[in-house]
Amino acid sequence: MVGKNFDYISYSKEMKKQVSLRIPKDINVDDGIFICNVIENFVRIAGESISKTNLYTTEQQKYFCQIIAEWTFYKSIDILRTDIPKEYWENILQSIAYTVYEVIKQSYERNIDQEQILQAVKYYVNKNFKYSLSELYSKNIIDKIIYSKALSQSYIDNITSENNHNNCYSIENEQYKFLNDSVIVAFARNLTYKYLFKAAHCLKKVSMQTQDRQNILFLLRKGMETVINHIQTEIFSFSIPQVERIVTVSMELLFHRIVVMYKNNILSYNSWSEECVSFLGTIIYTLEFIYTKDNDELKDTYEYTNLFSNKQLKEYLNEYLKSETFTKTQINKAFEKSYIVFLEKELCELMKSKKIPSSIGYWLMLFFILNLTYYYFFIYK
Repeated sequence: MVGKNFDYISYSKEMKKQVSLRIPKDINVDDGIFICNVIENFVRIAGESISKTNLYTTEQQKYFCQIIAEWTFYKSIDILRTDIPKEYWENILQSIAYTVYEVIKQSYERNIDQEQILQAVKYYVNKNFKYSLSELYSKNIIDKIIYSKALSQSYIDNITSENNHNNCYSIENEQYKFLNDSVIVAFARNLTYKYLFKAAHCLKKVSMQTQDRQNILFLLRKGMETVINHIQTEIFSFSIPQVERIVTVSMELLFHRIVVMYKNNILSYNSWSEECVSFLGTIIYTLEFIYTKDNDELKDTYEYTNLFSNKQLKEYLNEYLKSETFTKTQINKAFEKSYIVFLEKELCELMKSKKIPSSIGYWLMLFFILNLTYYYFFIYK
């Protein structure tokens, strides 16, 4: 039953009070006040947002706020125990709070149990925290010593060890296997490295400059890190052939699109480019995971994955056209076919076909399916 009587304002004040009693002694008074105030603010904002959805029970709304408060508290201590400039504290914590919110929301949508939710929250919070630190380091806001020190901080691990999980919820359970088998992930990584070497060879054959090759390979690796992270954290038991298919398709489509975008000055060696290829990696993975899970043949779905991922990427790039980051010509050229042959042989073997299928009728059918699926997943739902 949907809870309509959750008093998130009172709960945010209660969280602030509880946090004030848990501030470690090495945190000075002013910084302790900062922690309490930011947690009260985040809990209030989250509570208000959740209540407006009319989707959750009172207990679920309370759970959202509790976990946001807990992780904001844990990571605020980690931040304060380093020399990260104070003006960046709240932005980092805000990003973490949003990550917690999204993970819990998506977990409830997929009917994931509480223990799995806590595992997922920890994984994505730590990933987000590392990304925030990397951003500061890449912009020379913090040096390598501060970066390394911040990464080594883990207040939650310390208190769960010291208190034997008595004073906070447990998000550790070594007996519970949330992440996919390390053998599967190792296979995905090894296959990715194999394809990266092949990509490097392909780029060298076409006489691309060394720095350009390195930049493209860096972005390709970043895009594949996103795909492998999805494989690792997906609540699904992959087989080796399924992972081989997802990695091969992702590498092929990412490689060609990165090469053409880089050639047209859309991608370069910067954080936005990493974000862009990660976005594309997620779209490709999402489509391939659906087909793999449903046992659809690759030869029947490959061109659809290509079409749909390009459609989503074009919409993504068009958002930046409004701010005059790119020109329309640049974006249109970004979807030309690359002249470099990459994984055609490997894809044909997976399809059990002599060539990758493509015909006018096939493309028309795909466009029809594309519009139906786009409507179902992004409008109807």
